[in-house]
Amino acid sequence: QSTDAADAAAALARKEGCVVVVSGAVDIVTDGVRSVLLRGGSPLMARVTATGCCASAFIAAFLAVEDDRFFAAMNAMALMSLCGGKAASECQGPGSFAPAFIDSVYSFDDYASAESLVL
Repeated sequence: QSTDAADAAAALARKEGCVVVVSGAVDIVTDGVRSVLLRGGSPLMARVTATGCCASAFIAAFLAVEDDRFFAAMNAMALMSLCGGKAASECQGPGSFAPAFIDSVYSFDDYASAESLVL
């Protein structure tokens, strides 16, 4: 379970001076001082190739416009969770998940929902 890695992730972030993200049923984002657990997404995300790459791309895009690395990573992962959950509710399985996810990202406009993901 991803939450089992919370202490190790925080220690690594402190040691390396970076932000660490652990994705899973509950996503962990930590800079070693601040940590957040995000719920949401879908188990289908682990069954579809490139969702991890997509998360990395989202984080990079958010870092391009946000100086606070922790805040950028947290919001990128919240977007992944929200869009993944929406896509899962609309698809028939892993084969139709990817296009539903892309459509969900394309049409995303529910920024207030991100706060509801924080545990």
